[in-house]
Amino acid sequence: MSEAVAHAWLQAAQRARRERFFTPLEAAELLPEIQALALEAAVQSAVLDEALAELRGGTVLSPLERRRRASEVAALRDQIRAITDEMTELGVELESLRPVLVSFPALRDGREVQLCWREGELAVAHWRNVHESIRERRPIQTPGSARWVWLH
Repeated sequence: MSEAVAHAWLQAAQRARRERFFTPLEAAELLPEIQALALEAAVQSAVLDEALAELRGGTVLSPLERRRRASEVAALRDQIRAITDEMTELGVELESLRPVLVSFPALRDGREVQLCWREGELAVAHWRNVHESIRERRPIQTPGSARWVWLH
């Protein structure tokens, strides 16, 4: 399965299981836990890439070492899947691992939008419409202002 197909499948599965929407305050409260999970997934993904490179011919491996590495690859994939499943259970979408991009489903004036956090940022401080790319995100105005109505 190509990475693009896998990503599309993951996104569809996450949307199908969505059970909640976040306010900016709720996203901020959950951010430390999400940061830890997302960064762990990114680290595991980097290790997975190294192991896959070895298996694909970057390094000469004995049959025993090749089996060991293949087992390690399977375990790493399972670990990453477990982390992303945990994030999905929390109601959050992992958009990317490099850089780490996370979206929190939200409702703004009755429309579904995404609150966004990118690795290196201190807070969930941006939002975007669901059909927009992460590059189109905008700063969150002060919650509770006349322009913003956040719903659960």
